[in-house]
Amino acid sequence: MCCALKEILGERGKRVVFYHIESRHALSVEEIVRNPREFADALEMIFGVGARVIEESILKNVYRDLGLSYEEDKDFDFAECLREALAKGMV
Repeated sequence: MCCALKEILGERGKRVVFYHIESRHALSVEEIVRNPREFADALEMIFGVGARVIEESILKNVYRDLGLSYEEDKDFDFAECLREALAKGMV
């Protein structure tokens, strides 16, 4: 997930987002995978509707890194898609 944020926002932007999420939402980088809903909520608070673009980019990267194919869906649920990808990747 860090790579996707870095690709979109650059290194400094990624650090700012993670700082905001850790300080305002008490969610460390390590906890994001276990709490994708909270992460999605934090992204939405920071970026508003623009969070969807970031979430989709993160999902594409995660699926690619796990060797899975990602099918775009305009009505995707970030947390659910992330959980699904991680579950498939662990099989």
